Amino acid sequence: MNASPKTTDVAAEAAAPAAGAGPADRLLATALENWRQRLVAGGLACRETAFAGPEPRWTREFPTARLAEAWAPLRLRVTAANPVALGRVDGTPQSEMLFATGVQLPDGRAGVVCAAIAPPHNDRVVQLVLLSLGWLQLGLLAASLAHSQRAGTLLEQLGHVVSQRDPRTAAQEWINRCASWVRAAAPGGEGLSLALFSVRDGTPHWWVASDTAWVERASPGLQEAAEMAAQAAASVREERRPGGWALPLLEGGEPAAVL
Repeated sequence: MNASPKTTDVAAEAAAPAAGAGPADRLLATALENWRQRLVAGGLACRETAFAGPEPRWTREFPTARLAEAWAPLRLRVTAANPVALGRVDGTPQSEMLFATGVQLPDGRAGVVCAAIAPPHNDRVVQLVLLSLGWLQLGLLAASLAHSQRAGTLLEQLGHVVSQRDPRTAAQEWINRCASWVRAAAPGGEGLSLALFSVRDGTPHWWVASDTAWVERASPGLQEAAEMAAQAAASVREERRPGGWALPLLEGGEPAAVL
């Protein structure tokens, strides 16, 4: 009666990232647990997984000694010529099968993943594991894909900026496109507006604002923004207020502008 809860606790404990884990550790733990859950949803009794990578942050051992001992030599059998290696762990009421194969890490290097699967074992088990590897690979590469998409968007933004003829028009293009980007990507960013102040002799001077080519210089909104910009420039640090935010942009350690 107590065996099933204990096994579940071990699997959950193994899937949880350790305290202070880095981004790679958390990414690997999440991807492995999501993969294990998909195997279970497909009808396979997979309680534990392991991963062997080129460095500790991309390595995750089996939590039980008997599986870890069988896993150590099995991972060495996975090569380009032999992409799948199978093993069996006996000595328990249910002899588990170890299924090991290679996957690609977000940085392009290779790793080896392993699933411990309880009986029954047949050709369908191998086919289901192979089919599910796409979800694991997608989980590992998701962060890299998102980073590449952001980098591509940023390069596109800069391409529009550098194509402008004069600095003020380029700044206006940058502010407008950045505001549109954040509004579309960030939750609650629909009402975002941006303004850019240049700093001369320690004093911010309004330059451009998003969605407008002209602004009333005595308007309360501009005065409030200018005050925040002045404080950010004077303290050389980020300033936050309800409904407002100011970030000094430095050149040679001195504030050259405030966003």
